[in-house]
Amino acid sequence: MRMTEPQFDNGTTTRPYEEGMTIEEQGVVYGCFNEGLTVSEIQECWGGLIGRDPLSNRQLYLYRERWVKAGRKNEIDGIAIWTDRDSFRRWDVQPDHLHILNDLNNWMMNEFRGFLPKPSYRLLYWCSYVLSLAPELQNELDIFMFGSQLTLKDIAYYYSGKNRELSDLDDLLSYRPWRSPEKQEKYRAAQIRGEVLEPKEIAPILTSSYRILPNNSVSPTNKLPRSTQTSVSMNDVPVGVGRHMLLLGMVHNMSLYDGFNLPSVKVNNLKHEGINPVEINFSEESGAVVRIRF
Repeated sequence: MRMTEPQFDNGTTTRPYEEGMTIEEQGVVYGCFNEGLTVSEIQECWGGLIGRDPLSNRQLYLYRERWVKAGRKNEIDGIAIWTDRDSFRRWDVQPDHLHILNDLNNWMMNEFRGFLPKPSYRLLYWCSYVLSLAPELQNELDIFMFGSQLTLKDIAYYYSGKNRELSDLDDLLSYRPWRSPEKQEKYRAAQIRGEVLEPKEIAPILTSSYRILPNNSVSPTNKLPRSTQTSVSMNDVPVGVGRHMLLLGMVHNMSLYDGFNLPSVKVNNLKHEGINPVEINFSEESGAVVRIRF
């Protein structure tokens, strides 16, 4: 017998508890439970991160119920210990990728100075998966972007008990249109025929977005911003998974409608024009502000 999805009532209508949320957003909710946040704390974090209606108590308790049923925080979501090579084998992180993944770890820690959490085994597994599909990738930003999105999807599918579905990211990694103009043409043709999904927004994250106009004036825009800027404090988004999502969304949504070039290429193209593609003012727990630009 087919089971119906849990419902929640927001006072005016009843709808499935996941309706209106991307799979990545669902992964963030489960990730917040993994990091020990209560329902009220998740609501506060959500209000400073995602531009949607507030999550109701009932909605979050349904998420928590599934999280508990699945065994709460899984060992794969623990912080990777680089000296423990057996753990990498346990979680199927390919040994041949460890030197690249170690560079990724250093990039996350050094470039973002506390803004990003230390990588988990789950993140490293998916980054290794990406490298298996696209061994030509060398830039940390590209590996981070693809691996992070797959990680959030995997968390959501794991705790919801659903089988993983193919997505726009799977199609992108299958065609890898950045490899040549011919690959770009095949990828675009497949999109036109409806055989692959076009890139979609992962979440309406809260940032200030601007596009540099031809007359050098600056104007807000909702499409194709040239740079994304935000200010966030440790109090606003106290958990690493939230700040992880913020950075992922800033880069992803900045170039959502240009699926041919890699994220690193898009960022470097803007840098050559004298534009800082991403700027984050991060207030640490001590009150010190770290400015992150890349």
